[in-house]
Amino acid sequence: MRADSSLISEVEIRKFLQQHLLHWLEALSLIGKGSESIIMMYQLRELCLAAEDTRLAAFINDAWRFAWQNRWILDNAPLQLYSSAIIFAPKESVVRSAYEHIIPAYVHRLPQFQPTWGAGLAMLMGHDKAVSVIAFSPDNRLIATASWDHTVIIWNAATGRELQILHGHTNVVCAVAFSADSKMLASASWDETVHLWDSRTGLLMHTLHSVSTVTAVVFSPDGQHISSAYADRVTIWNSATGDLQGMLQLHSSVNVITFSPDGKLIAAGSDDGLVILWGVDAERLCRSCDGHSFSVEVVQFSPDGRLLASASSSDDGIIMLWDPATGEFKGSLIDHLDYVSDVKFSLDGRMLASASGDGTIKLWDIGTGQVSMTLAHGQCAVTMIDFSPDCTLIASAAADRCLRLWDAGTGTLISTLKGHTAPVNAIAFSRDGSLLASASSDSTIWLWDVYQARSVAYENNAKGVQKLAISPNGLLVASANTTEPRVRLWSTTTGLPCGSFDTRSPVRQLSFSDDGSYLEANEEHFDVESSTEAAPSTVKCDKPVSIDQGWICMKSDKLFKIPQGYSAATIGGLIVLSDPAGEVSFLEVSLD
Repeated sequence: MRADSSLISEVEIRKFLQQHLLHWLEALSLIGKGSESIIMMYQLRELCLAAEDTRLAAFINDAWRFAWQNRWILDNAPLQLYSSAIIFAPKESVVRSAYEHIIPAYVHRLPQFQPTWGAGLAMLMGHDKAVSVIAFSPDNRLIATASWDHTVIIWNAATGRELQILHGHTNVVCAVAFSADSKMLASASWDETVHLWDSRTGLLMHTLHSVSTVTAVVFSPDGQHISSAYADRVTIWNSATGDLQGMLQLHSSVNVITFSPDGKLIAAGSDDGLVILWGVDAERLCRSCDGHSFSVEVVQFSPDGRLLASASSSDDGIIMLWDPATGEFKGSLIDHLDYVSDVKFSLDGRMLASASGDGTIKLWDIGTGQVSMTLAHGQCAVTMIDFSPDCTLIASAAADRCLRLWDAGTGTLISTLKGHTAPVNAIAFSRDGSLLASASSDSTIWLWDVYQARSVAYENNAKGVQKLAISPNGLLVASANTTEPRVRLWSTTTGLPCGSFDTRSPVRQLSFSDDGSYLEANEEHFDVESSTEAAPSTVKCDKPVSIDQGWICMKSDKLFKIPQGYSAATIGGLIVLSDPAGEVSFLEVSLD
C-alpha cells in the first residue's frame, strides 16, 4: 500500500490484530457470527494482495488460517480461543507469537507439530461412508458432496460449515451437479432416481425416475436441461418442471455424459467403444464416432466446443480427437503406456492434460498433437486431474492417496498433499482457484489452501495415525495406521521418533504389555527395550487428565478442545496427540 493513508491503515490493522484479534473473534462468536470472521479476513487478504501489500496479507492470512482451524471453537466454545486455539497453532504462527503469553501457567509443555500452516485448510467430516463426488457451485458459495451413506451434504465453501444434509436417496449417491445459477442441485443414485434440490433451502423439488442405476447427471450450460445416464440410455429432462423431454437408447451401457459448451450437444461414451453425439434441439440429431476398441470412460469438449477428446479403458493409452459438428475423426494422441483415466482442456483450448495408469500426466500441444511435458508420479496410477481456473496449476490424484499440485507452465511439482487414508474419489478447484477440495473413501472431505501450497512446499512423510498406545511408565508412545504394516515409537522425553517395527499386516490392534517390556500389534509381539533409546523419565500429576468426547479434561473440568481430526491418549499429566497428517507430539499439564 503506497499512499500515506493506506500505510496508516496497515499499521492500525496490524495493531488491532496483535492486541484485539481474540477479543474480536470472541465478540463475533457470542452474537452467533463467529464463522463470518473467516469471510471478512479472506476478503481483507485479497484486498491486500491486490494492493501488493504482501507483508500485511501474510499477517492476515495467518489470522484467517487461525480462524479456519478453530471453526468449532468459534461456533461452540469461544473462551477456548484463549487456550486451545493458541496451543494448537503452529509454532511460527504470527497469532500464536502475539498471544502465547496468555497460555495458562499449568501448561508445561506445548505440542510441536508442523512449524507453519500446511496446505491442509480443513477436514470436513459429516458422511458416515465413502464420499463419492464433490462439486463447487458456480457462484463459489457452496460445496456439495455425495456419499455411499445415501446422503448429499451442502457446505458453506467460505467457512466449511455444514448447511444442509439432504436425505431421500435409498442407495449410493454417485453424482452431483449444480445449475448455472447455483440455485438447483441434481443428485444421481443407484436407487434409479435423480433428485433435484433447492440448494438454498434443501427442499426436494423433483424426483426423476429411471429403470436402472443412474450413473451420471449433468446440467446444460444454461441450466434449462438436465441429462442423466442409466443402463444403455441417455435422457434429457426439463429442469424447471422435471418433465422427460427425450431419450436415446444405445447398444450398450453408457459410462459418461457431458454437454457441449453451447448446450446444443450431449456427448456420451459407451461400453461398446462408441462416442455418441446427440442433439438437444427438436431434431435430436445423432452421430456415432467409432474408433475405440474398449469401453469409453472419458469424454471432454474443448472450451470453444470445436473439439471432443475421448479415452477408453484400453491399455493402448490412446486419446482420440473428434469434430463435434460432423463426428469426423481428427487424430490420435499417442504416448501413454497404459489406460487414460482423465483428460482436461486448458481454458484457451490450446493444451490438453491427460492422466494415465502408467503413472504420468502428459501435457499435449493441440496444434501439433505432440507432448510438450510429462509429469511423473512414479509407479502409482494417476486417477484424475483438474486445471485451476486460471490454468496456471494442475491438480492430480493418484492411487497412493496423495494429491499433487503442479505448475502448468513448467511442469514443476509444487506440493504433495497428504491427509486421506483411503483412495481419493474426486477433486475440484473452487471457482476463484483459492481452494482445492478432495473427497475420499475414508469418508472425509479435505479443503486445501492453494495460496499456502504455492508459498510453502508441504509434504508430510507420515499417514494419518489411527492407533495410539502409551507404555505403562509413560516413556514411550506407539503409533500406527490401519492402512500400512508399520508401528512407530516415540520418546515422550524428547518428542522424537526412537524406533519402528514392520508388521505382517496393517495394524488393527496396538497395546503395551503390563510391564512395558514388549509391544503387541495384532498378534505379533515386539521387544521394546532392545529396540529403543528412550531416556528415563516420569510423568507425574496428582490430578491425571483424561479424554472425553474431544476434550482434554481434569476430573469434570474441560481444559482444552482437541482439534478435529486429531487423535489423543493420556497418562498422568501427559497428553499424546497425533495430527491428521500423522505427526505425533506431546502436551503436558499440571495443576499441582
